[in-house]
Amino acid sequence: MNTLILDIETLAMPEAEIRAKLPPFDPNKVKLGVLKDTDKIRAKLAEAEAEHGNDEVREGALHATTGTLAIVGFRHGEGVKQYHIGEMTEAAIIEATFTEILFALDRGTIISGYFIKGFDLPFIVQRAWLLGVKVPPR
Repeated sequence: MNTLILDIETLAMPEAEIRAKLPPFDPNKVKLGVLKDTDKIRAKLAEAEAEHGNDEVREGALHATTGTLAIVGFRHGEGVKQYHIGEMTEAAIIEATFTEILFALDRGTIISGYFIKGFDLPFIVQRAWLLGVKVPPR
């Protein structure tokens, strides 16, 4: 069976860029439960403000809006090919990836990889949209 294995690696954008994309902290969105004591409310709000955006920074590489495509690797039989940020722009990596995928599909090759339908391919397509790279219709 003719199979192409696909895998990607992503990186988070710099923390400052991620934080710049976040909406400002809104104390009205903090759930205070049944707190009545003003000092406890102030402490809860201060803690929430200090934590604001930390999840987005921590998970930056997992989302197309806060991550970038760093490496795309292919394995076909014994051959290995990869495109990475050190050699190409992210847009060029995406275009080359689409070319590889279409070439494989035209030859009836099965494209496989760990969680490619749940993460890799959606991430590539979303980054393409954000960068203005044309996504193939199939």
